[in-house]
Amino acid sequence: MPQPRKYETRAQQQSAYRQRRIASEKELLSQKGLPALPAIPTMPGNAR
Repeated sequence: MPQPRKYETRAQQQSAYRQRRIASEKELLSQKGLPALPAIPTMPGNAR
């Protein structure tokens, strides 16, 4: 018996994966006590 699908489409699956990656990255930075990275990727972050 096949397992029921968690996501309807691959796009939903990829979006959920990206959200999990972003959340885990933020959690790691907060554990290290580092400031969050800027929202705009081309903008330089704070010196660490």
